[in-house]
Amino acid sequence: MIKKYLTKFPLWFKIIWSLVVATYIIVILTNQNIFFMIGGVIVLYTANGFRAWKSQRSLAIVSFIFTVVFSYMLYKFLML
Repeated sequence: MIKKYLTKFPLWFKIIWSLVVATYIIVILTNQNIFFMIGGVIVLYTANGFRAWKSQRSLAIVSFIFTVVFSYMLYKFLML
């Protein structure tokens, strides 16, 4: 079952996903800045949008909308 699930996604998406999860774990364990987590969410939603563009267009559009929302949040937090 795990092999079927892992073959569903392309290799580049799995690499990006694993790097973002590793970043989350490092941020949680070391109590680093939350901006790294918001940046990881932006990267992950952008990658998901590109991954889903051909097969699931509505999911890709929602992912890009979330990318814009989290980018705006990051911008507002950085301007404080």
